[in-house]
Amino acid sequence: MMTTKKTRTTTTKTERHRGQRGVALLLVVWTFAMLAVLAAEFARAMRDEAASTRNFKEGTVARYLAMAGISEAILALRANREQAEQIEKAEDDQNLDPVRSLAQGDGQWVKAEFNGKAYQVRVLDEGGKIGLNAVDDSTLRLLLTNLQLSGDVVDTITDSIVDWRDPDDLHGVNGAESDYYESLPRPYRAKNGDFDTVEELLLVRGVDRELFYGNEEYPGLGQIFSVFNGQKKVNPASATPAVMQALLGMGRNDAEELARQRRSGAQTPDDLSALLAGSPIGGEPKTPVDMTIEARVLADDERTELAHVGAVVHMDSGGGGLRVYRWYDSILASESDHAGMAGTSGEEEVPAG
Repeated sequence: MMTTKKTRTTTTKTERHRGQRGVALLLVVWTFAMLAVLAAEFARAMRDEAASTRNFKEGTVARYLAMAGISEAILALRANREQAEQIEKAEDDQNLDPVRSLAQGDGQWVKAEFNGKAYQVRVLDEGGKIGLNAVDDSTLRLLLTNLQLSGDVVDTITDSIVDWRDPDDLHGVNGAESDYYESLPRPYRAKNGDFDTVEELLLVRGVDRELFYGNEEYPGLGQIFSVFNGQKKVNPASATPAVMQALLGMGRNDAEELARQRRSGAQTPDDLSALLAGSPIGGEPKTPVDMTIEARVLADDERTELAHVGAVVHMDSGGGGLRVYRWYDSILASESDHAGMAGTSGEEEVPAG
């Protein structure tokens, strides 16, 4: 009897020890699992922190590189003008050198280097676009019709632009004044004065983002108009394809081909002036004075923009005085491809300097 009792006691203790060892094993496994999760999370956080630091560094370097690109372009333009080289007097060579290409102001992207790092820069002559505050209602109607807009949309936008600029509160047949804008969910008053920026068009009745930024087939109003051209003429040496589409009623491909012919010398500014003679806005070749200068830095994939800045400047024709009208600290790629800054898509190489 005693032997049986001791055997049962020993068996019970053995089972108890085994149960305790099993629990201990589970605790050890769970502890190591938790440590593994914490280690993985810590490693991920460290990778994210390193990537964030690297991206911040790349973005900062790219931004200041783009700013340096704008300064380099300004210096090149001033040096070019001090040499009294008049770009608008036609040239027969097939390839403009990069500085003279920038001076032409047609929005051609030019590749360059600063301190061994690559960037791209372009200059867009504001005189190559249509003066938003100078254009009359009949010309507005024609321009919008050439963009293949419907008659109702053309009438609404034309009358509303005129109403936005005029000093009174009397609206045109299809226009709008403060009584209309104040009835909107987010009310505001009509300007009753000249446009200060081309982006003000987005406040005008009938103008939505697609009309302002354009689409694959037709340019947007932001590409066509400028508040820095106070004349009723455009510079044919720098008129963008978008402006040619609106003025001449031609398709996008034809307008871009015309711009290519101008760059190659097959079409001179005088030829383009003659072509514009039939439009309500004539052409007058001249040295660009009010210009938008953009610089961008691309990633290794040549598609992602690390930085994109710009400025609208006034530069005397002799290269003397310089005045900055506007500064764009960041330009969104999705908008810059369609907005008023957009030029042609070609690029030229600039020797490292």
